[in-house]
Amino acid sequence: MLTTVAAGAQTMHAQREADHWQNQAEAAERDRAYDRAVACLSQVIALDPGRHAAYLQRAQNKERTAAWPEALVDYSIYLEWQPTHFEALWLRAMLLIRSKNWVAAQADLQRLLVLRPGETSHVVFEVDPFQHAVQRAFTTHTGSRPQLFHALGTVCLETGQYGAALTYFDSALALQPRYPEALANRGLAKEKLHRTEEARQDFREALQLNPDLEVAQHNLAVTHQQSPTEEEMHLTRLIDQNPAIPFPFYERATLRLAQERWDEALNDIQAALRIDSLNETYWVTRGIVYEKQRQWRKALRDYERAIQLNDQWPEAWFHHGNAARRLNQRTTAIEDYTMAIFLKSDYGNAYYNRAIMHYETGNYLHACADLQKAAALKVAINPKLKQKVCAK
Repeated sequence: MLTTVAAGAQTMHAQREADHWQNQAEAAERDRAYDRAVACLSQVIALDPGRHAAYLQRAQNKERTAAWPEALVDYSIYLEWQPTHFEALWLRAMLLIRSKNWVAAQADLQRLLVLRPGETSHVVFEVDPFQHAVQRAFTTHTGSRPQLFHALGTVCLETGQYGAALTYFDSALALQPRYPEALANRGLAKEKLHRTEEARQDFREALQLNPDLEVAQHNLAVTHQQSPTEEEMHLTRLIDQNPAIPFPFYERATLRLAQERWDEALNDIQAALRIDSLNETYWVTRGIVYEKQRQWRKALRDYERAIQLNDQWPEAWFHHGNAARRLNQRTTAIEDYTMAIFLKSDYGNAYYNRAIMHYETGNYLHACADLQKAAALKVAINPKLKQKVCAK
């Protein structure tokens, strides 16, 4: 009996302590001290593991400190207990979009399609995966379907499912006709489907609703441009208008990269990285510039950073392999190309480069098999190289 009473008293004390740390976490949030809020919520969870909502709250605070992988873990733990919690699923889906984990994001968004949002005062956000910025805030019970369809369209656009993207954007606009981001992204889908004039009309309508929408400004201009010089002038105007947006710097960098203007490309991509250091595409692009400047170790470090941000992106592994190859790290290069092929089975250039690495390490059988696979994937193979490799 005394043991039971003591255990009960201990539990009540732990709950009071957890209440204290919960209050501290909420005070830290009000002060925007998100690291401190995370630490307080960790105390709450340690004292009272059954407080499921603390995981959700900690996930949101971790997200604010850019600890995205850890935030995703907390969202997932919470959803194990509350698998039909609309807001938690939405938050995880938005973070997956920002992390460019398109497949997982699409799965969460499709689950949301069949869930009915309940009344709530919980504010959720629509995010821009390109700028890592909040586009709008809303509560799900006021009607989240347009945002949900728009998010699904964005994921499909990023994964090359242009027909499906168009359908989702149409659905979003049927529910909310004055939706500039959906119009702009529908224009992108139409452009990919070679419906150029319809794309231009969507960009124009988007700009009528939001004249500052950079995606629509840029793509409307691009559909009319005839030369790289005009495109560079347009990007420079965008940068001058709003130097806090990273993608015009990135696009001007890629344009200058194609023109072999290495130093100017490097300045631009570094500007993009200063604004958004969590975009793996920017790190890979800077790595490519470094390779052009024969700075192999700097390139390798940039590719490593890209892989840390997104280890499911085959191009990052491919470029890491190229830099490792330049540094005579043949085993690493082979492993990198193998990973790229694992993630993208029809990656012809990865097969080709791995064939060269196998040949240089004396593994002629595997080198010949890789060359044959690359040729089947329409990669141009030097006949003399194939004869030399496959004759061994």
